[in-house]
Amino acid sequence: MFFQGSQNSGSLPQQPAIDPQPFTLVNVYKHESWQFFYFPTEIETASEANWEPQNTTIGVKPLFYMNREPTSLTINDLLLDGSLSGKSITPQIKRLRALQEETAKGTPSTLIALWGDRQETVVLKTLTIREQFFAPQGFPLRARVNLALIQIQDQNRVNIVEDDDLENSTRPRRTQS
Repeated sequence: MFFQGSQNSGSLPQQPAIDPQPFTLVNVYKHESWQFFYFPTEIETASEANWEPQNTTIGVKPLFYMNREPTSLTINDLLLDGSLSGKSITPQIKRLRALQEETAKGTPSTLIALWGDRQETVVLKTLTIREQFFAPQGFPLRARVNLALIQIQDQNRVNIVEDDDLENSTRPRRTQS
């Protein structure tokens, strides 16, 4: 059990802290997971809604909601560190790069990003690895990793149908399966 605080004999009782949960990427296609044992200092998320102005003859154009862009997640300064053990982190780097490989269907691997009480279904857009510390033999012992992830749509929850209420409409509509 991980405890927070010092073990002094003061009047405050020791408070058990929540076991730290690592930032985890689960490869749905290969049934593998990747855990960063040093949690990132920040996770940035960005979302964008698409609105289209409608033509009118007078006044301010009303906006028509179209859809939303996938949420993007940026995680910087994740640490890979083998300096205490003296072991190369090359196998870890190769496993990380494998998260961008195409599946047999020719699509990127679907990943589930897990942290704290949150999870997102994503693909790995950008992987940047800065190797920073090397053994005398030349293999990397420490690296900083930056990830850019993009949310993907769960195909089981959305069907594309044509809306018969609008004249000549081929605009996709969401329906419940």
